Amino acid sequence: MVDRSLNVYQVLGLPAPPGYVMVMPKYTPCLRGLWKMPGGSLCRVLRRYEASEVIDAAERVGMKAFKDPLYGASTPILGGEELVLACDPVESMRRIITHPSGNLEFMVVRVASLLRAVGVSVEALGVTGTLAMGTHVEGVSDIDLVVYGPRASLEVHDAFASIGEEPPGARRGVVNGVRVCPPLSLGWRRRVIGGVHVSWVGAPEAAVSHCTPLREWRRLEPPRGRAKLTLRIPEGQVGALLYPPCVESEEGLHIVSFEYNLGALLYEGGLMEVEGLASGEAVLLGTREYPGSLRLLSSR
Repeated sequence: MVDRSLNVYQVLGLPAPPGYVMVMPKYTPCLRGLWKMPGGSLCRVLRRYEASEVIDAAERVGMKAFKDPLYGASTPILGGEELVLACDPVESMRRIITHPSGNLEFMVVRVASLLRAVGVSVEALGVTGTLAMGTHVEGVSDIDLVVYGPRASLEVHDAFASIGEEPPGARRGVVNGVRVCPPLSLGWRRRVIGGVHVSWVGAPEAAVSHCTPLREWRRLEPPRGRAKLTLRIPEGQVGALLYPPCVESEEGLHIVSFEYNLGALLYEGGLMEVEGLASGEAVLLGTREYPGSLRLLSSR
């Protein structure tokens, strides 16, 4: 039986109610979807990668949500009995590398080979999205990589911009709700290789192990309002390349961005004007309530 009561969660501060997992709804079963799977097809429900869109997408498909008592925000959840397929990114990558089938999977092998040539171990790579599920569509689906650990993330960051081409429209002044000045190129983590869009995201060795303010998340102070600060961020902090990007300023404050695309700018560092939600000794960017902004004043 799945315990559907939220009382245990609220008392113990667990990361999800017992029997449930937090989810980001991206596809939903439908009659004539582009993405096929045994017994049916899928249609995309997530329109944009924004915090507010996650809740909207969940509501559109009738997904359950609960009110997080710590952060005061609604979170989509899925019951264990509703789980149909679970994919491990590393296992999915190993399967594709070992037995590739179709042009897109052979492109995964090519990308892995390009990264291996610059020192990135295939063991540090995973693949997600429709490729991991086996529901991808040739000529439509992208390649979404997970890079595990700070060392591999740094190696991929240093090599990725020299592989393939920058996709059209990669330079943005607004990135999923966060205002960025000067406009930011997403080419540091998004490339077109052999006509296929390829992206990557860095993952810490353990959840939020790279980010001091989030390690003891039960003790994290709820956001207390908007903040606008000028901070000097030392360059080369590898925590900027892991999700969520997290760096420490010379003033002792942490900048945590739930918008991963800001990672390269935070990694390069400099004198920055940061607007976001204040929470303890951290400033949060990319939240649903206030995405905020990041302005580079000086690179030195």
